[in-house]
Amino acid sequence: MAFKKLKDSLKQALIEYGLNSLSEFQSKVITAIKGGRNTIIIAGEEKYKSTALAIGVLQKVQEASEDDAPRAIIIVENKEKALEMEALLNKLAKRTDLRIVVLHEKGHKVYQRIDLYEGSDILIATQKRLFEMYLQNGVNFGQLKTLVIDNAETILKQDTKKEIQRMTESISKCQYILMNSIMTDRIEKSQDTFMTFPDIINFS
Repeated sequence: MAFKKLKDSLKQALIEYGLNSLSEFQSKVITAIKGGRNTIIIAGEEKYKSTALAIGVLQKVQEASEDDAPRAIIIVENKEKALEMEALLNKLAKRTDLRIVVLHEKGHKVYQRIDLYEGSDILIATQKRLFEMYLQNGVNFGQLKTLVIDNAETILKQDTKKEIQRMTESISKCQYILMNSIMTDRIEKSQDTFMTFPDIINFS
């Protein structure tokens, strides 16, 4: 995707953020997310995965919905990553009315449940807290269009992969994006569970 084709509110926020063009990697990631196909994205940290991911999700979600359920969920490994992604999304979404909610196990569960109840367009969550909320019927997957698992090798460990798979069984139709620095057996095997025939973008 070309920079000029981005939504105007996002494009202006990116310019203020110091980004006036898209790298080849960013363009491919944004196009993949917009296209809706399951995708495995392999790239080192130097490729600015978080920025590409944030732009892609914002471009797809674009405007706040009247529904309370999230249309995009980004699963991250810990509180620190969740807060970093929240800060980045808030900077790039500042010219929109998008509702961004964060869940992590170091936060107060009651307050986080209230945040969810009040509505979200993009949900950033650690896998453990997301699963806890799911078991308590606190997360509505009814409007979900894109689910991203960042640093997938760490998150899809044996003790958590079953939880991810259980949640995805409650999602009728959704695009899945896995991001990691290298391709691993664990990520490849995800194609046998909740992902089917994914595209692969490899910039490692």
